[in-house]
Amino acid sequence: MQTIDKLYKTYINDVTNVILERKYKDYRNKVNNIITIAKNNYNKELFETTQGHPKNTLKTINKITGRKKNKTEIKELFIDNQT
Repeated sequence: MQTIDKLYKTYINDVTNVILERKYKDYRNKVNNIITIAKNNYNKELFETTQGHPKNTLKTINKITGRKKNKTEIKELFIDNQT
């Protein structure tokens, strides 16, 4: 990530330089592809470990998609202005 930052800074200092732009974008795309592949491998391993366990599989799916249970606590309930 430090390399991307350095490449970006050099590119921004000289925006008209096409070579710096290409170098930055190529490196950025390679890093993003590596990160995507790593995430996919991690998720695949999670599914393989939960195979055959529906409850754990659903927990894994919710974890990957970022879903969380909303715990709403009702402190008071008013019906016709009464507690």
